[in-house]
Amino acid sequence: MYLDLLLLDLEKRLSFLLKGKYWLWKITLVSVLLFVVVDFSGNMGKLVYFKEFWNTSVKQQQLDTVHEIVRSQSEDYFAFFKKGASADISSYRHEAKMKFRLFLPTLVRIFGQNHFALWLYLLALALGLPYLYLVAKISLKILGEDTNRILILLFVVGFGNLYAGGGSFILDVVPYGDFFAFFFLLLSIYSRNLLAIFICCQCAFWVDERALINAVYVILWWTIMPFGNKEFSIKFSFQALSVFISGVVYVALRQYLIASHQLDDTVYMEEFIGTFYENLKMVSLRVWGGFDGFWLLVVLGLVILFREKQYKFLLALSASLIISTSFALIAFDANRGISYGFIVLLFSLIICKKYLSEKELKYVLLVCFIVSILSPTLNKYRISGAGQLM
Repeated sequence: MYLDLLLLDLEKRLSFLLKGKYWLWKITLVSVLLFVVVDFSGNMGKLVYFKEFWNTSVKQQQLDTVHEIVRSQSEDYFAFFKKGASADISSYRHEAKMKFRLFLPTLVRIFGQNHFALWLYLLALALGLPYLYLVAKISLKILGEDTNRILILLFVVGFGNLYAGGGSFILDVVPYGDFFAFFFLLLSIYSRNLLAIFICCQCAFWVDERALINAVYVILWWTIMPFGNKEFSIKFSFQALSVFISGVVYVALRQYLIASHQLDDTVYMEEFIGTFYENLKMVSLRVWGGFDGFWLLVVLGLVILFREKQYKFLLALSASLIISTSFALIAFDANRGISYGFIVLLFSLIICKKYLSEKELKYVLLVCFIVSILSPTLNKYRISGAGQLM
């Protein structure tokens, strides 16, 4: 079969990456380099975007609105947003949503405002490699030490070319800060320490409230944990309880801040309904942009659960996916919101590993890999004279 020959040839050519003590790091580096080559060659206009960032925000230190709000919040978290303040920002705009996204301002408060636009970006770049390395380690844990290493490469390099992978830290000079939320969510499923999980979730929530919604995947992760030959079974865990408590603490603190600082909340039902309706007009593009080719892995995982009559796990995972996707569609940058649910890809990998042969899984991951490479991320993908395709 030609596809078998293609995979054998691919394994032979990439064998140098899959050998040695540091083969996971090699895969991580290839993932980042491939993202840069593919994404920037697909839209060279991004280089102009980075040039503007360097000339304006870094050299001249003329901050855009987003950076200016981060700087202002680092001095006084809520002065910019208090009722009656001079700033009049439409609730539809990204800047209006930054009110409770206090993680980046806290970093700036701790480490200083001097060239913070540059060092925030460089910090994300520096953490990007450990982030993808953790994805590689978790995928190795899922697939097993004796698995064909080409499977790890296909998954990690393909994942690295999603927004939830390399896009979130290589392209983000705005700064949205999504990468930091992704990193903390990943750490919250990697560490078993209860305090570490609680703190990681807190940090993720204060980066962006979408992390709170997608913490449902973290709870599900610690409730099921179906590695190796273990059967899928829902059980209590203190790790899941730690995530839940962290969410309750976040909501309580947020309500306290609203009351004590005379703030408007960021919940506008009419706006959310209107945005949801607008997103439905192009729902396929919005949803596709979240996971690109890896939707195949997600859909296949759900189909397998149905076929194998794993109804409890199917219900839990489907409900989490529906909640995550629906919440993402109430904002115009829906594919960014869907990317917050990237843990579903790890769940899907667990399911496919359990019920597919290695050969079948290799075919699936090859398709996911190829499509994710060929389908450019919509985030920061600019049209001349227009904004971003979110």
